[in-house]
Amino acid sequence: MIPNELAAYNRVLNRLEQKQAQDNSIVGIVNNLDESLISDLTLLSDRALTSGSYEFDIGGENQDIVTIDGIKLAHYMFNFKIDLIEEHSTGSYIITSNWEKLLKNEDFVISARGAVLLTDDCTLLTGETGNNLFNNYQKITNVHKLITSLASESEGSNKTIFYDRPISFHFILHESDLSHDIDFDAITSLINKDLHKEAIVCIVCKELVNFLKDIDSKKRFSYLIQHLSSLSANILLNYKSYVDEYSFDKVRKEYNEKKTEYVERVHSIFDNAATKLLSIPAGVWFATTQITNSQLGTLEFTKNIIVLITVSILVFLLVLMLHGQFSTIRVLQDEYTQLFKRLKVDYPDEVEQIISIETDLASKAWQVELKLWLAICSSLTLAGLTLWLFCTSYN
Repeated sequence: MIPNELAAYNRVLNRLEQKQAQDNSIVGIVNNLDESLISDLTLLSDRALTSGSYEFDIGGENQDIVTIDGIKLAHYMFNFKIDLIEEHSTGSYIITSNWEKLLKNEDFVISARGAVLLTDDCTLLTGETGNNLFNNYQKITNVHKLITSLASESEGSNKTIFYDRPISFHFILHESDLSHDIDFDAITSLINKDLHKEAIVCIVCKELVNFLKDIDSKKRFSYLIQHLSSLSANILLNYKSYVDEYSFDKVRKEYNEKKTEYVERVHSIFDNAATKLLSIPAGVWFATTQITNSQLGTLEFTKNIIVLITVSILVFLLVLMLHGQFSTIRVLQDEYTQLFKRLKVDYPDEVEQIISIETDLASKAWQVELKLWLAICSSLTLAGLTLWLFCTSYN
């Protein structure tokens, strides 16, 4: 929305003839006043955009000075010398002579106003006018915000980004810079990502420094605006490379972690069983020491029978426990087979490494199965020795 006083200023400016600059004012002649012009001048006077006191002449002869409040209907036919403030700005608009003068003021560059009135060619620009220069001018503020944000992230000052070396900026431009399209959406979208936040900041800082380090600090911001599309392309390309590398590292970390996890779980199957196995030899040895020479029908024979039955039950339960571990191994094999099958689909470039890990895990599982079979055979051997002792003790 155009401020009322700015619209009034533009209407008065377009009515002036023989315009010239005098003491930070634009002075011109208005022929034939009307109610609309008087209303505009009254508003401008209230906003201190005009002096409110004007000379007039009759037939080319200068007359007295009259204030805006003193203008009567009889004055309407006279020629009035009207003055307007040449330079003025508020938080919402700027009045200045041309783009070059506006863009030399850092405050106007880093904080774009919603409306600009250029007095040299009586041009009033807003977002609704569709002027390409003005639209690009509005976007410059976002570029400045990016630089100050990166400066803060890199522990520099408001005008200095520090990454390996400091680069400083002077936020001044030229009218020709605004003719370059400022496509900032891609970088803005990237900066606003929550994922890889620190990495993105480093990538953007690195690219900015490499892109601008050889440019004079006074021309650096202008060069950036002119070549923003090239910088954006470099940043997005480097971010894509980072994401690809990150994904590779992530999957590599994932399947290596899974490998470690499954190796530990496979080996723990026998380790847990081995803990129980340690008590068997001592128990069997103690039981066999109770076997003594005996004859059928004696108390010693009965004791020997009980020892034989006890050892047999113990070995039987142990064999059942060991045999049950084979099912655990098969469940683990099915689990990691499904996992690595998914990883091979998701990351086809890593198929060889994943197959290698599968082969290694299969080898580890086979080793554990072999140990279990040896343990079962050893247990049965102990049972056989006990039977043999029983038989030799019977006379």
